[in-house]
Amino acid sequence: MKNTFKGKIIEIRETKDITDKFQKRQFVVEDSYEGTYGPVVNTALFTLTQERCSLIDQFKVGDKVTLNFDVDGRPWKKDNEFVLKDGEKVYFMDLKAWNIEAVEQASPQDPAAENPDPASSPAPAPTPTPDTEPVQAQQPESEEDDLPF
Repeated sequence: MKNTFKGKIIEIRETKDITDKFQKRQFVVEDSYEGTYGPVVNTALFTLTQERCSLIDQFKVGDKVTLNFDVDGRPWKKDNEFVLKDGEKVYFMDLKAWNIEAVEQASPQDPAAENPDPASSPAPAPTPTPDTEPVQAQQPESEEDDLPF
């Protein structure tokens, strides 16, 4: 299953060497939209591992990106036993990014950027001319209105 997230980078962390054979790098992406009860902001921490740590190098804070990721969830175990907190098992979840792409932004001079789909814009109202008058439906004078009000 392909998971996708689109938003603005708000933080990029340094690469950390966890062991001599494993490294990871984290970054934060934020997305916001107008929800039913007001603005909704989703802020997510993503992780890059090993050779993918450099995928974020071409981006900076403020860049808009689309990324693909996998969800990695697992229980916390110590000495092969589940760790409990308040009587419940503790779980970790990681969002592991594996692809990052810049969101294409149209230039302001591009007229298609302002209205990319002409069919979606309303047609301009026709301008009346002296030889055209609005046509109004008229009822014949001999028929009575049968409406109760």
